[in-house]
Amino acid sequence: MQASKSIWCSALALLCACQGTDPPPIGQLRAGEHGAGKDSGEHRGRHRHRHRLACDDDRGPPSCTHDCFTEYPVPSATAVPHGIIVGPDDALWFHEGPSNQLGRITTEGDFTEFPLPDPGMPVDKRTQGFLTVGPDNAIWFTEQPVNRIGRITTNSDLSDFPLPRANTAAFGFAAGSDGAVWFTESNAAFAGRITIDGEITEYALPTAKTSVGIVLGPDDALWFTEPRHQIGRITTDGNISEYPLSWPGLVLRLVVGPDDALWFTDATADKIGRITTDGAITSFPVPTGTSPVGIAVGPDDALWFTGFKSNEILRMSLDGVVTDRFPVPTTKSVPYHLITGPDCAIWFTEHSADKIGRLKLHDREREHEHD
Repeated sequence: MQASKSIWCSALALLCACQGTDPPPIGQLRAGEHGAGKDSGEHRGRHRHRHRLACDDDRGPPSCTHDCFTEYPVPSATAVPHGIIVGPDDALWFHEGPSNQLGRITTEGDFTEFPLPDPGMPVDKRTQGFLTVGPDNAIWFTEQPVNRIGRITTNSDLSDFPLPRANTAAFGFAAGSDGAVWFTESNAAFAGRITIDGEITEYALPTAKTSVGIVLGPDDALWFTEPRHQIGRITTDGNISEYPLSWPGLVLRLVVGPDDALWFTDATADKIGRITTDGAITSFPVPTGTSPVGIAVGPDDALWFTGFKSNEILRMSLDGVVTDRFPVPTTKSVPYHLITGPDCAIWFTEHSADKIGRLKLHDREREHEHD
């Protein structure tokens, strides 16, 4: 059955509508903070790692053919994997929307899936989800269909907490410097905070109607995207600032770069943006038709991002130049979100292929540093 465009676009904050693309049928979707990637600064939790690639030259990754990729089919049909993170156990954890599960994959490719409480709605009504590692070393995640925030330990102990208001749809998550988890709400003009005991506080956004990606900044504030042309910042005592962009677009996910600036994706303007903690914004074009969504810092301290429309993984240097493009072997797989894994590879979700992808950069010496 053909899913409606409104259902598909709710998962991407109107991305499809802005591009005029037709969504695939939900039933055929096969296998997406700490925000959207590796964080930076002095406030990494003890479970987080920095990954550095010991390079023998300054040229970055070479041209890559399909043998640089490994793709792992998710066991459940119509998993539609979304957000992906490195867990406290050094496995990759990801969210499965329609199959209503969390997934876990080791760097050897072994899967475990964790069913979530039945949302009591048809598969084609279930939405995407994202997750983060909290200050308690548990994994906190979206339960949009039931309007709750979920928590699971690596021992698979599951609990969840209802949001105060109906249909607000918790979306992005990031561990704050205050020992709480902060989140965005895709259906409401609020940012939220939840303690590890489940106490929730919401903060009204001054002008925006929704928010998506969120990450802990190097200034101890939480930075988030307001899709319709703004970047937001909230301090841990609830003071909010908003920074309008000088161009129309759809900003989605963001990450702290090695330069301690915030880098973000703009899916409709085909740009990668950069904002300093002082609010200075610059932007860099990416190839037309890319539609960047997920973004992370790679093991080489460059920016890596997904091409939602172009079906590739791309690399950008810190001077804003796209240096490499890596087509994903499975056509129309829709690479969505990505992260640097504990094995110094790029791991990503393939939203429309029910797969988890791995991009290996070089067969050369790697150094794994634990901060």
